[in-house]
Amino acid sequence: MRHSESDLSSRPPAVSARPSRRFGRLDWLVAGVFVALLAGCATGDYSLVAPVSGGTKVRVPIGPGGPVPMEMDGVKIEVFGLRPDFEKKQVLYTFGFFDARGRGLQDVKVEDVSDDTPFPLLEDAAPQVDKGHWHGTSRSFAAGDEYLKWIYQVDNSLRVYRFTVKFTDGHELVIHQGSTFPNFMKSAIRHMFGATY
Repeated sequence: MRHSESDLSSRPPAVSARPSRRFGRLDWLVAGVFVALLAGCATGDYSLVAPVSGGTKVRVPIGPGGPVPMEMDGVKIEVFGLRPDFEKKQVLYTFGFFDARGRGLQDVKVEDVSDDTPFPLLEDAAPQVDKGHWHGTSRSFAAGDEYLKWIYQVDNSLRVYRFTVKFTDGHELVIHQGSTFPNFMKSAIRHMFGATY
């Protein structure tokens, strides 16, 4: 596995977009399906090194479709995405994982640890499991929300989410999952929020 110490901003976006064309709802759907399909066959050919809260660094394996869904102790991250709501002009996050061992869950917490201080995106104190699958959705974020200041930076972004999974047997599992946001995607969100760049 190759490693890259450079940050994502030095890499070109995976997909280019014409500046004069806005990224519409259909484009988001097509891009989401495309990334999901590629992520399914991602192999982690190399990795980026990402600084996270607390001053440490984690390696984010990258495959053909972007960051590879992480897997540890039978738990595989399945969903880690930001979803725009163009009608309400808000964004929210959807997360999910599959536990191949089918264990009972006591608590699931997901934080964005990309900055100096972890930001809590969601906590599920009564997680429900459906055939080993868990899913959760964050609250909605609107323009001007302090957490979204990274959206207004004109560059590609790598964000790292920390899943803390507590099982009913007392066992706790921590998994770091990276997610990339090319600037053209961020620009579409900025336009949705009323920005002009």
